Amino acid sequence: MQELTISQIQRRTIDEATAQLTQVSRAANSFSLREVINSKLMHPLFVPNQRALESANELSESCRQRSGINPNGIWIPLAALTRDLTTMNTGGNTVTGKVANKLQSALSTASAVMGGATILSGLSGGPISLTNFARAIDASGSWVAEGSAGPQDEPTFSTSLLTPQTIVTEVVISRALLQNSSVDVEAEIGSELLRRTMQAIDAAAINGTGSGNQPLGLLNHGGLEVLDTSTNGAAPTWADLVELEYRVGQRVALMKNPAFMVSPKLRKKLRTTARDTGYDYILSDESDKVLGHQLVCSTLLPDTLTRGSSSACSALVFGDVGEVYVGFWGPLAIDLLVDSYTYSTSGKVRLIARAEVGVAVRNIGAFAAYKDILTA
Repeated sequence: MQELTISQIQRRTIDEATAQLTQVSRAANSFSLREVINSKLMHPLFVPNQRALESANELSESCRQRSGINPNGIWIPLAALTRDLTTMNTGGNTVTGKVANKLQSALSTASAVMGGATILSGLSGGPISLTNFARAIDASGSWVAEGSAGPQDEPTFSTSLLTPQTIVTEVVISRALLQNSSVDVEAEIGSELLRRTMQAIDAAAINGTGSGNQPLGLLNHGGLEVLDTSTNGAAPTWADLVELEYRVGQRVALMKNPAFMVSPKLRKKLRTTARDTGYDYILSDESDKVLGHQLVCSTLLPDTLTRGSSSACSALVFGDVGEVYVGFWGPLAIDLLVDSYTYSTSGKVRLIARAEVGVAVRNIGAFAAYKDILTA
């Protein structure tokens, strides 16, 4: 079992992310994913740039030293896959409960949950137990007479397990594309590897079935409070969103990263639905916020749910995304392997990115949802 407390792991994760940002920023002019891939080919397409390879190896070695885990190929830090970070002044700013404000905000462009989830790294061994204390631990104080005993409440708690699972993503590129220096292969490959890895995490956090090798996601969690609009579903209203906020607010007084989660189809509906007669739309064209909370959009939120006679219902979720825990068994990185054999006859190169990741909802009471919103 993990010996460190969750708070200690969070602190260590923040330190790792901050170090990654600094190292990647220093290596901005020399690190090259294209050079890494070329150097791993059976027959390199061009003369390897030794300075670029040294930078890549230094970043990989830093990941290995921090995590104590050797890669099967080479560690590519997540920060190195978010190209915009390579020219940023990283500083030392961090946000409590988050990885690091610059890294986590960059990850959010490829993920619906990573921008607000609680991220842990450097984990090892088996599952990690996440403890959630019930509301009773926050019982209010009372005035009592001298010599009298005060009210006593024994806190209750629940636990969920953060269990490591293997994420494998593949990207196939042509050797001709890799050799073409006029195309920004660097950004395209990096963003694609990052996007596919983040999408796998999103799929687990939102729709994971909890069976086989999948974590249990929000929409399939038996403890999720699901509200109903009507017998056969109904179009979204301002009152629906207010009710979601109210239901969660009754259970969770202070949220770390509250957000509404919708599909692109439902977002479109919110942009064309007025709050009431004579009022503006539920979702303004000037921001992606509703009721002061962030609105997160993902194609992984379903639009094909059934309610009564309706079979094209959308899900609308509100809650504290900070209660979604994403754990990396190893560094905040992908383990990249380059396969130049499998598709060699067709002139292609296969990139395989692996990561050992666990996803779990610590407190399902921090969420509520509708599953019968009509968008037609």
